[in-house]
Order: sequence, then C-alpha cells, then structure tokens
Amino acid sequence: MESISQSELVERLSSIFPLFRAEWLADTENSFPSTSLHWVYQSLLPWVSSVELSAKQLKALALLLNAEVAAGGLRENAVGTCFLEHCRQVGLARRLSPLLSAAAKSRLHA
Repeated sequence: MESISQSELVERLSSIFPLFRAEWLADTENSFPSTSLHWVYQSLLPWVSSVELSAKQLKALALLLNAEVAAGGLRENAVGTCFLEHCRQVGLARRLSPLLSAAAKSRLHA
C-alpha cells in the first residue's frame, strides 16, 4: 500500500483539470491547514460537478479514482468517503460508472 501526499494528489488532479489548482488554492487560502487527502476530494467534488468535463478528462478521472481505490488504506478511504459516495448526489455517477472498476463502482452507494 503506497501512500501519496496531499500535494501529489493535487498535482495529479491538476494535470487532469488545470483549473482545479485555482479552486484548491482558493479553498485552502483562509482555512485551517490540513494535510489530509480527504480535504482534496472535498474540494474537488463540488468543483468538478460544476464544470463541463471532456470525455478525456472523465476517463482520466476514472483511472485516477480506480487507482486510488485499488491502493487501499487512506487513499481508498479518502476517495471513497469524500468523492465516490457522493457522486450520485452531484450527478456524476451516471457518467463515471461505466468507466469505473468494480471496486470503485461499489463505493457509489450514497
């Protein structure tokens, strides 16, 4: 189980969504500092659900989500509880589901 840092996750997401970096900086500018991966997904979910995603971005996001679930541990917990469980609520589940692994799909339950 390989861990990643919060900044590495932000970099990976920013490579898919270049505009997310500005959202992340705005979200963290006046907040109590946290190094959790959960916080990144809490910032990403409302942002990504409000922008138009290209097919390429959606596929890249699904690959990242699948990898995070497969990694287990904190990575799986963060993406599961702070992103995947809420995809239905923000209208992303329908578009993401066909691209997700069985393990990641099983977390689309909220």
